Amino acid sequence: QIEAEANRLKEEAEQAIENGCRALLTQANGLLSDVKDHLREKRLVEARVGLSEVKDLLEEMTTLGGKCPDLIASDVHFVDAALRADEEQWQLDENLLRGVHSVPEPDG
Repeated sequence: QIEAEANRLKEEAEQAIENGCRALLTQANGLLSDVKDHLREKRLVEARVGLSEVKDLLEEMTTLGGKCPDLIASDVHFVDAALRADEEQWQLDENLLRGVHSVPEPDG
């Protein structure tokens, strides 16, 4: 009887973890959709914040024992790369602008 009760509790715990992972995944997927919208609209601050939240949710899910689906993992990687590329472009533009402003005036 004790073994049956232990098995029942184990099954309940596994079901709770599965439900928790599913809820986290649903939340992460919805948020990732918003992040992609922000990226398309060039709202990069919102995209970065959202991506960070998505990563936190996915990390929480894997901590519970869930596995991140490949499609979501690849979307996260794509958005991360796009934001990094945009940041690098911004930095390049900023450096070019600074370079333009620091050109010495010709002596004439």
